Amino acid sequence: VIVGGSNVVSEAVVDVFARALPDGTVFDRLSGADRFATANALVSDAFGAQVPEVFIATGLNFPDALSAAAAAGGSGLPVLLVNGQANTVDPETMRLLTDTLRPDRVTIVGSAAAVSGGIRDQLAARFPVDRLAGPDRYQTSVAINSARFTGAMPRAYLATGTGFADALSGAVLAAVNH
Repeated sequence: VIVGGSNVVSEAVVDVFARALPDGTVFDRLSGADRFATANALVSDAFGAQVPEVFIATGLNFPDALSAAAAAGGSGLPVLLVNGQANTVDPETMRLLTDTLRPDRVTIVGSAAAVSGGIRDQLAARFPVDRLAGPDRYQTSVAINSARFTGAMPRAYLATGTGFADALSGAVLAAVNH
């Protein structure tokens, strides 16, 4: 599965993998017009029916979404990206929430500076909403982990809060080992 459009993962890169893998290997591409639509495509593909909870994070910056990824992934829950500076959730994401995912609860990660009060109010009109946040990205991560990983944990994963690459891989590993 290729995540992102050809402007993100070029056809030249796909061709390299096609030559390296056995004949007949099928490549699927999940993408959208922007990062928000791509996130929706991924969530739609992985979670085609009702889920108990959805995490919402801004797609304008990475730290809160990555902190939520380990918690959500470890519980088999989706993370949707929104334009956190907007006053409302875009119509496509709202349709995915109301028509397909139909969560019992929505958890916003990040403060109102990351995901606006308008988005919170819009979601709260349809779903029970929680917000896990702190005064900065580090304390928001602490809030998410404190709420979701309770009791003694055999291992903790730490990554920088100023770059996304290591935290992305670490979030997947933390979810798998949850």
